[in-house]
Amino acid sequence: MTDFHDAVYQRNIIEFVAVAKEYTIFLETADKFPKPEFVEKLHKVLPFLYFKATLLPDLHNTYDDVIEKYVTEEDYLRIKAITEQKLGQHDAYVEEFNEAFKYSDEPVAASISEDLTDIYQDIKDFIMLYRMGTDEIMNDAVWECRNNFKMYWGQKLVNSLRAIHHLYYSEEDLTDESNKVSQAKEDPDNFDNVDTSSWIISQKQQDYNKDLPEEEE
Repeated sequence: MTDFHDAVYQRNIIEFVAVAKEYTIFLETADKFPKPEFVEKLHKVLPFLYFKATLLPDLHNTYDDVIEKYVTEEDYLRIKAITEQKLGQHDAYVEEFNEAFKYSDEPVAASISEDLTDIYQDIKDFIMLYRMGTDEIMNDAVWECRNNFKMYWGQKLVNSLRAIHHLYYSEEDLTDESNKVSQAKEDPDNFDNVDTSSWIISQKQQDYNKDLPEEEE
């Protein structure tokens, strides 16, 4: 019989667990950080998380059943709301690695907070399974997490990191974050009064419109 105990306690797995735990706790407590610090920490933890995920060993699953999930819809929406509110007007970015982008005449908008929460969901489920201490379950948790990284959340991580990189090295003063977006969501009638000209999506749309040929009269 395969020695699952040695397999699931490999150094690369233990180190990934540590980084994954740091990431989940960070998002769960995101409302405690000022926006500049929140962006700075994302700028550091996302590359580290990606790197450690690439080192996960290629294990084989032992159970045919669907692996149990722990993150509820309420948990997901709570984390997404925290990160979305923290990022405010900088939450949206242009998605270039989306199939819809190839066939759309408009820029395809994506959300950093949604990407971060999707990553959180997979990683949190992994941590909850791994901490159970049952070798076979821990093995399958690693197997699923690695597969999901390859097929799903790894791409979301690098996409959101691109947006975070742009934001981190921009000259925008993140300390003067406005609450206009939050207020507009509470009162949709006031959304027209929100200045979106500096938003990434708006700037990309303006650039796109400039490149369009003028219609003949």
